[in-house]
Amino acid sequence: LSSQLPFPYYDYALDMILDSESPTEEVLTDEQQEMVESAAEMLYGLIHARFILTSRGMNSMLEKYRVADFGRCPRVMCEGQETLPVGESDVPRVSTVRLF
Repeated sequence: LSSQLPFPYYDYALDMILDSESPTEEVLTDEQQEMVESAAEMLYGLIHARFILTSRGMNSMLEKYRVADFGRCPRVMCEGQETLPVGESDVPRVSTVRLF
């Protein structure tokens, strides 16, 4: 799997997400550490996007919506309607999430 992904340092990024120690205990340069952190952000986003599409992920989102974890619309005519986060792009770092 790691050779198929479009970013370097997959193993280090996965270790960072899972908060586990690297098996090699290799010391990375500052530049390499930045690349690992960037790769971890992208990998986490990919995992999250895939999870949201599963039945467990959908149920989790429904529960968060029901208890207004994402907030409520501040407009008077919305009457406190719960909001949902919506990503406008599937491409990382293209746009931010908006609430609707």
